[in-house]
Amino acid sequence: MILCDLKANHHTTYLEFKQRLRARWQAALDNEVDHAINIAVHLMVMVDCTIVDSHSKGYKIDGYRPSKWQSNERFIDFVHNAFPVDTEADRLQILEAQKNCNMLKAWKLKKRAHVIFEPTDDLREHLLYDPRENTVRLFRHTAFSKPSYGGPWLNRHRMKREIAFTCEMIIIEAKRLH
Repeated sequence: MILCDLKANHHTTYLEFKQRLRARWQAALDNEVDHAINIAVHLMVMVDCTIVDSHSKGYKIDGYRPSKWQSNERFIDFVHNAFPVDTEADRLQILEAQKNCNMLKAWKLKKRAHVIFEPTDDLREHLLYDPRENTVRLFRHTAFSKPSYGGPWLNRHRMKREIAFTCEMIIIEAKRLH
């Protein structure tokens, strides 16, 4: 019911959607409604819309900063901001990095560069490389991440850019270690 309502009213703001649910579930507490909304958003686009609450204010990994669905922000705008459109420069960077990326294998990264692979449930963190922890986050729901399943929510070029950028960062870090 919540998913259908959110999909049908994707121009609604977080606050409007929360108020609509509160009116429908009169006995529900605020945190219960927030939790229900987060689950619905997560099921729909595989993004945690409250992840900012679990990180410090300055948390950032090489340009990635988790975002939250703000109370006055429309759902469609939140999704658009979560998955930005690539530029031509991004596409050129992808092509350049793909030349070296074919040499990389997970077992080689583990053995030679001591990279740790961590699962994530947030699609925005897929292939995010954290040089401080020497970890690469992998989106664990592979069926959703296939372009045929992702539909309009998944940007193929963004995934390619992330793969290329992650490969480039790991290569730089591996060279630094040796």
